[in-house]
Amino acid sequence: MIRKLLLALCALAAVGASAQFTIPVGGGSPPIQVGLRPGVDYIAGEILVKFKKQTFAQRNLAAMRIGARERESYEPRSMSVVRLATGQSMEAGLRYYRSLPNVEYAEPHMMRHWAYTPNDARLNDCWHLPILKAEQAWDLSKGDPNVIVALLDSGVKKNHEDFVGKFVQGKDVVDEDDDPEDTAGIGHGTFCAGFIAPATDNGIGVAGLGFNGRIMPIRTGGFTLSTIDIVEAIDWAVAHDADVLSMSFGGYGFAQAEADAIANAWDAGCVLVAAAGNDNVNLPSYPASFPNVVNVGATTRFDTKADFSNFGPDVDVAAPGERVFSTDFNGGYSISDGTSFSCPTVSGLVSLMLARAQGRLTNQEIVDIIFNTCDPVGDWLTYGRVNAFRAMQGVRELAYEEVVPEAMSMEFGRGLSGGLDHAWANDALLVRVASKSQGRTGQVAAISYDFKVTRPVAEIVGFEVGANAFAKLGVTGMIYLWNPAGAGRWVHFKNVPLRGGSDDTWFVKVPNFADYLDATGHIRVMYRSVLGYRRRGFEPPVPYNLSFDEAIVRIAYEVTN
Repeated sequence: MIRKLLLALCALAAVGASAQFTIPVGGGSPPIQVGLRPGVDYIAGEILVKFKKQTFAQRNLAAMRIGARERESYEPRSMSVVRLATGQSMEAGLRYYRSLPNVEYAEPHMMRHWAYTPNDARLNDCWHLPILKAEQAWDLSKGDPNVIVALLDSGVKKNHEDFVGKFVQGKDVVDEDDDPEDTAGIGHGTFCAGFIAPATDNGIGVAGLGFNGRIMPIRTGGFTLSTIDIVEAIDWAVAHDADVLSMSFGGYGFAQAEADAIANAWDAGCVLVAAAGNDNVNLPSYPASFPNVVNVGATTRFDTKADFSNFGPDVDVAAPGERVFSTDFNGGYSISDGTSFSCPTVSGLVSLMLARAQGRLTNQEIVDIIFNTCDPVGDWLTYGRVNAFRAMQGVRELAYEEVVPEAMSMEFGRGLSGGLDHAWANDALLVRVASKSQGRTGQVAAISYDFKVTRPVAEIVGFEVGANAFAKLGVTGMIYLWNPAGAGRWVHFKNVPLRGGSDDTWFVKVPNFADYLDATGHIRVMYRSVLGYRRRGFEPPVPYNLSFDEAIVRIAYEVTN
């Protein structure tokens, strides 16, 4: 059976609001209610249309009449995904398509979710995950391998079956080498790693909150740790781009050197997590009690304080830590106790949140969300026991709005061919401009597109310009943005790859996009290509075509539910 998934990425979902609208159905049928209800997800600005029988050109023409475009099609079932024009209502788009005689039906482009449960063989032993609502959290994100948790500990069992592909390059600051293997066989680090991000959903072993995240093991001590090794480990983690530092150790003496290293890591944007201690006392323990460190105590499966856990105002949050199940140094799995294991559970949660945030949130914002989404478990700590699902809900979902050009112009070259609608979608209908000589520069071709941005600037959290553009091999591509200030001028923004044939659409982030918006909300983008003279003999370059299958602006904004 031929199948094609016509669902976009989850980040495109517009989770429904409470509004309802009535849409008339052809043939005299009574109106139906399309309710944008919580739990019913659809892709904002997209309609799924089932045609009775229609050619590609006819479908495109139907879309163009309302300023929409066909984004994707599934020919075996004569289906199209239509992207509505910016600002056009779903109601208007549905009414239009349902009025066409060749349309069998049209409906909002729905999104489906899996209620996710990993298939790890020992998952039922991980009793802490249901308490934290991990499975619901994983429905929102399954983490990102580019998010790295530095595990400052006793080293790890690198060849454990549940860590295949989960470790990035680490460090041994004790023996000063690049092998963070737990040579002393302590097993503490291996046990901690099982709570952060073991190979989850691999059919064996256990699951960790970080899911697809990865671990940077740093062997920081043996049976004990020294401040100098701790400081070096922190600095090494920061220098090697760790996002989270997980520190399951502590003591009751203040050390300025550690405080300075912690402060430096925080200033670098890291989130720092540490264990509260296992002495059942109300005393500050370090590094957990340093400013900007999440201090983690331990709870039981009954959501009470574990009898060994430290307590008091210094303890920020808690996570399960009594008789918890994880990976052991012998290659199997075992049970242990300690705030040492509550700490990496929270570190795994931070990893998951960072994956969903996609760089939008600061370390302070991540920590604030964790604190403000805890479940109450008593007055022995400041905030409560972490709730992974609520924390993930606190990281707002991103949705994307694509803007197609309103106008285009050949800035340099000859022989422009193809209409504006040919730059609206990857559909093999091309816009082409032939190059021509530009003095000593070589063969040059350039075309500009004018985009209208209607979403308020304050709502936009990400802005990208993109294209599916190509030319002959050896041609350099450049993006220019029009600066409307004063008399206006083109500003070279970035060079981009131009391959020898059509490829997927690529996007380039524009962090200061508002500088290029004019008073009417328009932004102009020029794609320029150059084939320069060869160095040997200065042979003149051969003319070529700069071709576009798509030119587009993509806007990211937060979904408000």
